[in-house]
Amino acid sequence: MKKALLVYIVILFNFSCSSLGTIESNTGKSDLILNQKQYERFISYLNGKYYSYEFERNEYNKSPIAFAISKDGSKSLMLMCEDNIRTCDNGVYILQTISRFSKKLNEDLYIFALGKKIIWNNKKKNIRNISDFDNYLSSNNQINKVKKNIKAKNQFFDIVFDVSETDKCDSDDC
Repeated sequence: MKKALLVYIVILFNFSCSSLGTIESNTGKSDLILNQKQYERFISYLNGKYYSYEFERNEYNKSPIAFAISKDGSKSLMLMCEDNIRTCDNGVYILQTISRFSKKLNEDLYIFALGKKIIWNNKKKNIRNISDFDNYLSSNNQINKVKKNIKAKNQFFDIVFDVSETDKCDSDDC
């Protein structure tokens, strides 16, 4: 009986979160327009110092978890860890959060970076500072950095995870 119940729970979990896919399937795989404001937002993400639109205040000493962006570069989502020393282990929660914001915005957001590693178009590169980022952009012709906004108004979103949070997959987030 216990074994059957365990199998049922595993099957239920797999079906309820199957729409999330994997980190790789949620990574950007096309050209990207990166306007000046989103460029600055990504630099803030790397530094762990940024203006939080969630809390409406400046945030400091956060650890970057993931940076997601729309293909046209007008919308971005930063996922940060509250603790700069210990790491947040939020596996599937990253995908749940990006999926939830994509639905909210009615536009897909794609993972641009995990931690301080850009993973767009499977061209993985660790970025330590603004110079590394500029060098990466100049050597990557699929990311077009522009100095002004091309089409839409920028929208910025951010979520701060607490180290004590665990991966959860429930019907609201999957």
